[in-house]
Amino acid sequence: MKRIITIAYKVEVEPYERLVCSDESLELKYINRSELESIAVAETHKSIIEHYIKNNTLILGLNLKIST
Repeated sequence: MKRIITIAYKVEVEPYERLVCSDESLELKYINRSELESIAVAETHKSIIEHYIKNNTLILGLNLKIST
């Protein structure tokens, strides 16, 4: 059985004027926290965004059972 594990993190960056979008991407930009609710994200990422907006943290409790 395959499982998807998503890891999200928050960073603060120094001012940077030039962003370069890779060939496989359509758009690359910085957004602020207030814009998160208005962007379309994958269904599997919605709970991460909602948790961050509500709690201002990306730490989620996870119960994983991985069998080999």
